[in-house]
Amino acid sequence: PNSAFLATVYTGWEDIEKRGNAYIYDIVSNKCSVNLKGDTNNITAIVFSPDGELIATASNSWWRGKISKDYSCRIWEAQSGACKYVLEGHEDGVSHIVFS
Repeated sequence: PNSAFLATVYTGWEDIEKRGNAYIYDIVSNKCSVNLKGDTNNITAIVFSPDGELIATASNSWWRGKISKDYSCRIWEAQSGACKYVLEGHEDGVSHIVFS
């Protein structure tokens, strides 16, 4: 909404502690303002809600050729980074998400 924030995800294989992390950067200060931790596999999609209050992430099922069975989407509070909801029940990894 105000274009002051940028969402990124860690897609590397080297640091297992960072796998599934997303980061929200304040582009004015050039600093990471929020670290979203909770997805148990690589995040394949991330999107802000139209009002900028929420962030949705989607996780896939593969990590180094191993299936993790994390076929979830998570809804986060953009300001605090608190996970509000975990949407489970997908039959495979989730590759796209969008708010209406």
